[in-house]
Amino acid sequence: MDPDISGNTNLNTIGLLLGLNHTYSEKWSATYMVLPKISSDLYEFSGKDFQLGLLSLFTYTKRSDLKYKFGLYANTERYSLSVLPLLGLYYQSQDKKFEANITLPIGADVNFQLFEKTKVGLNFDGLGSSYNMNKRLYIDKETYAVKTSNELFAYLMFQLGTSFYVKPKLGYSIFRTYEVFENNDKVDFSIGPFYVGDNRTQLNTNFEDGAIFKIEMVYRVHFD
Repeated sequence: MDPDISGNTNLNTIGLLLGLNHTYSEKWSATYMVLPKISSDLYEFSGKDFQLGLLSLFTYTKRSDLKYKFGLYANTERYSLSVLPLLGLYYQSQDKKFEANITLPIGADVNFQLFEKTKVGLNFDGLGSSYNMNKRLYIDKETYAVKTSNELFAYLMFQLGTSFYVKPKLGYSIFRTYEVFENNDKVDFSIGPFYVGDNRTQLNTNFEDGAIFKIEMVYRVHFD
C-alpha cells in the first residue's frame, strides 16, 4: 500500500442497500435508505470493520421527465461521523434514449441508448470511504485507511437477459489519495471533504492519479 513499508493489503467493502420509497403527493416523494457494510482489509474480523450509513433523498417532480433532488447522507466512518448534503436532478428525453441522473457530490450518470440492449455513458463517482486495517503493516500500530478519489468513467452497458447487466468501465482518478492513520487519530466530524478538528498525522505517502478499469455486473430482482 505504501513504498515505505513492507507488505501490502487489499481494501474491501461488503454491504447491503435497504430502502423505502414513499410518495407524499403528486409532486413530492422521498427515498430512505439504510446502508450497513463491512469495510476493511478482511484480514480478520472485528467490530471496527462495521459501518452504518443513512440516506434521505427528497424528489420534486417538475414534469414526468424532469425531477429535482436534495437530501442528506451520513455514515459512521472510521475517523468520525461524516455528513454530506446532496443536490441533484433526473432528466429523460422524450424518446427515452438519453438519461441523466445526477446526485452531487457523490455521483452522476449520463447515458444514451445505442441499441435495444446497449447503452453508452459517462459516470462520476465522488464518494470517499474508510477502511479498518486488521493486518498490521506498521509495527505496534493499529490503523485505518481513508480513500478520497474523484473517478470519471466512460462505459458500455450490455443487457444479457431480463435481469443481468454487464458494464465495462474505463476511467481516470482525479485528486486520488489513500491516507493511513492510527486508530486513535480521528477528527471531531466531517461535512463532505471538510474535516472539523483534524490534527491527524498521516503515516503513508499517497498514490498518484491514474487510469482505472472496472467491470461491474448487476442482477436486478423484479417484483410484481
